[in-house]
Amino acid sequence: MNNNYHFACNQQIWLADLNFGKRMHNIAIQHYKKIWGNDLKIEDMNGNELDKKFSIDFIITDQLKQKIHLQEKFQRQEYSMFDTITIEYYSNIDHKILGAFFKMNIDYYIMGYATQNESDFEKLIILKWTAFKEWIRNNFTEEQIKKQLRENKEHGRASLLWIPINQIPEDIILYNYNINKELKEWM
Repeated sequence: MNNNYHFACNQQIWLADLNFGKRMHNIAIQHYKKIWGNDLKIEDMNGNELDKKFSIDFIITDQLKQKIHLQEKFQRQEYSMFDTITIEYYSNIDHKILGAFFKMNIDYYIMGYATQNESDFEKLIILKWTAFKEWIRNNFTEEQIKKQLRENKEHGRASLLWIPINQIPEDIILYNYNINKELKEWM
């Protein structure tokens, strides 16, 4: 197969992922309103300098005019079985180029798994980023972190740090939504 075919396929995958992320972001806003109130101003930072330098995807301004910096990561439902937080640790594992984990200057890291029809989240977790990084620093050695890295074979050479959600201390989690739990409690 030629390079043009691979480029076209990769571009289609990239566009599908981009559209998926936009759809899920719009759903996530409803959850943000539960936390920070209905009167939110949301600025998209994707592609600008704040995103490139500090991995800030969105800035929310709440009703008190406070700025909240977010990084979002949404996965399709087929990945929910892993039940992990994943963060780019190396953007290129071969050359040990540090990834978003090291440059994020955010308040909260959002990880969500979509439902099968992508109309809601099966799971959505919002981490207090500074507390999460401190927890990693205080509880993991460099060797332990290396064991928690997984190469992203689908898109480029990135390596992801993955942490099972059930291992993250509750005081680091601002918001933990599970649609199956919500439905059981409602019934």
